Amino acid sequence: MKTHLGRAEHLDQRNTPKRIALRFVHGVLLLALLAVGAGHATAAEAPNAGPLTIAAQAGGLVTLTGEDTALTPAATIDVDGPLAIGEGAPLRVRVELRLTTLPGESIDLADPQTFRGATVDVSLRRIVGRLASGDQEITTAVVALAGFGTRLSAEPGPVDRLIRRYAGGVRLAEARSGAELAVLFGRDELAAEAFGLGQVLVRGRVPVPATAGVAHLVGDAVLSVGREDGARDVLRVGVQADLGRALELAR
Repeated sequence: MKTHLGRAEHLDQRNTPKRIALRFVHGVLLLALLAVGAGHATAAEAPNAGPLTIAAQAGGLVTLTGEDTALTPAATIDVDGPLAIGEGAPLRVRVELRLTTLPGESIDLADPQTFRGATVDVSLRRIVGRLASGDQEITTAVVALAGFGTRLSAEPGPVDRLIRRYAGGVRLAEARSGAELAVLFGRDELAAEAFGLGQVLVRGRVPVPATAGVAHLVGDAVLSVGREDGARDVLRVGVQADLGRALELAR
């Protein structure tokens, strides 16, 4: 299976006043989000200084097109920890590596030859609100994200250009169940090669009942604000199993 790789020459690089203004607005929004609550607030820094966590998930994703779909096996490594500055941790940093393979194939984290595609997202967030409700702990955070990834290809060697993304917004999360929802605005070349008016990125996960926290329903959508220059929407859903949690229950 061979799919198209984005080429730099296909990208619209015209620096029109409209696009320059949009890039400036996006940059200002990202900086403003990280600056929210960045004042000297010891109480707000406590949740940001939580321990480092490393999680591995495996499962599959389906891109919904309204036509025939195929399951794409995927494995994710998620590293989340405090960003120490001085004696405090005003921010948290998260690195997500998602590895995928072709539909019908299997993926093995111990065998790099099974990897066909990858995406990497690096995000900074500041938890600005925390609410304890019964046995639940709900947090609200402002997030700035940047990432890149490959399209699937059967050809070895370097690609012409990786897909890039950057965005900023708000993330809601519940610590006990692992449920989360993030709504971001920025730029994702997966939905449009030209800059356009930007995209809204929606990402979420909820636990699957009766799985003791092992399985989660995951999904993400990239929604183009405008329709010029061939902009489109992307919607993906799937199920992932927390390998660490599964091993704990098996002991």
